[in-house]
Amino acid sequence: MTRTMSILRALAPAALLAACSGPAANANGSSKFFDPPTGAAGATSSTDVEKYFPLVDGTIFHYETTNEAGERGVLIARVHRIDATRGELIFPTGKKRFSYTPQGVRLDPLGDFVLAAPIAAGATFRGQNGGRAVIEDTDVVIDVKAGSYRGCLRVVEERGGDTRARYATTFCPGVGIVALEAQSGMSFERAELVSAGPPVNLERDGVTVVPGAAPALQP
Repeated sequence: MTRTMSILRALAPAALLAACSGPAANANGSSKFFDPPTGAAGATSSTDVEKYFPLVDGTIFHYETTNEAGERGVLIARVHRIDATRGELIFPTGKKRFSYTPQGVRLDPLGDFVLAAPIAAGATFRGQNGGRAVIEDTDVVIDVKAGSYRGCLRVVEERGGDTRARYATTFCPGVGIVALEAQSGMSFERAELVSAGPPVNLERDGVTVVPGAAPALQP
């Protein structure tokens, strides 16, 4: 079994899951990740930052994680869009809630920014891990397992004090977070996007996309 370090709480609740973990099952034995979406379809906040952190109802994000020892893990999240200005990332063992404002997208209820306006190289803000975040680049090209993306943002957040940590996050337009690197002392972990799209059931007769799910996001 591999591990997911707690410093990846920048993306998900601390110590969420390891490679052997799977989506939680409903009472009928099926995974809640394959249920039809129940949130606000087509909702948009019309804010500048939503382009780089879209929460499209029903979308499932699948990340692969690796750490300094070469151990691999899996991180899965599903989007639930509450309304035009609020949404959630739901994980097998917890959830994170976000709100869109003219100032940026905030982590609720703490209010720290996942990404803040203006979207400009050199802009700084208080990051969701309590450190100083800076938008280092606004025209990043990155290749991950999910594909090749252009016009992305690279945001670096550094936190001092007794628990020093550094987070480097790449946000890509129309997709969201495609890569995250987190380092604290000698510990290091990277999460890389493998896929993003609607729920899919792999059945004996083929692949079934769950009705009502959001369309697959395009690079």
